[in-house]
Amino acid sequence: MAKELVPETLQDQIEHLFPEDEPSLDGGRSRTDARTVLATILFVLKTGTGWKDLPTEAFGVSYKTCRW
Repeated sequence: MAKELVPETLQDQIEHLFPEDEPSLDGGRSRTDARTVLATILFVLKTGTGWKDLPTEAFGVSYKTCRW
């Protein structure tokens, strides 16, 4: 679904705005890719869905990952 909301041309134009993924020295999960987070935010804005009602199975991330 992320590719539908953020086309490849748009991704190429704004990719430089996102921070690079630097592994943490403390370990833990790797960062969720910027395209997925942006698509999730756009989905919430476009549909008016509440953050807690976000369909996690469609995006693969929870609302806690994307709302900040």
